[in-house]
Amino acid sequence: MVIAFFLVARLLLGFTLKTAAESAKLAAMPYQLGQFWVRRFRQQAEKLCAALATLMAPPTAPDYPSRALLMLESIAWIAAHRFLLTDRRFHLLGWPAFLAPGGLIVALPPDAPST
Repeated sequence: MVIAFFLVARLLLGFTLKTAAESAKLAAMPYQLGQFWVRRFRQQAEKLCAALATLMAPPTAPDYPSRALLMLESIAWIAAHRFLLTDRRFHLLGWPAFLAPGGLIVALPPDAPST
């Protein structure tokens, strides 16, 4: 939830990195960590919107990061994250390269249809 508070404050409300960190109760957070979270979330936003579109219709927003944040807020962050991790094998900030075999992106086969 800390990352959620930070991203909403930074990307939806337009707070500075420092103010967003303070609003998420991370006053001593390194500046670089905030930049990392924002950069990774922006890189994942379009895919995140596509994955969450199975749960709700995407809202109107000026860009994918804003749309993804609005969807996460509407669905509820923890419920959305559980859905993404269990059903889609997708992470909000993307998988780090060390978790992928050989640093390559891995495509998982779709779930088998239930019988």
